[in-house]
Amino acid sequence: MPSMPEIIGPSPRPSAFPLWSAFERLASLPIEAMVWIGSLVFLYLVDPASPGRPDLCLFHRLIPGLPCPGCGLGAAIHDLMHGEIGASLRAHPLGAPALLILVARVHTLLRENHEPRRRRGRKESTDGEHS
Repeated sequence: MPSMPEIIGPSPRPSAFPLWSAFERLASLPIEAMVWIGSLVFLYLVDPASPGRPDLCLFHRLIPGLPCPGCGLGAAIHDLMHGEIGASLRAHPLGAPALLILVARVHTLLRENHEPRRRRGRKESTDGEHS
């Protein structure tokens, strides 16, 4: 399968099309980082605990009657990102650690994505061969 540059052609001058370089940077992000960033943006914009939202918890559907250990994490993260610490703690006491873990994971993925390959333990090939 051809790579992205082969499909869309050579990159235009970055100064002429500044959005092109932003697209290239976004396309080079690891998929996992994009999923976590998208999830955090979604949780910032949408309150999972607001009335009228459907219950997406599989635990409640599979084992009705038992309290789900993860329910409230989304609401806790949403509240925490809006500065409502008390509401976050009431929604789920592990909301702050969960948010910190997610932010740390995204930071690690982005840092690893922008490090030179030789620093990540891979040898750079000078003759075009892949190692």
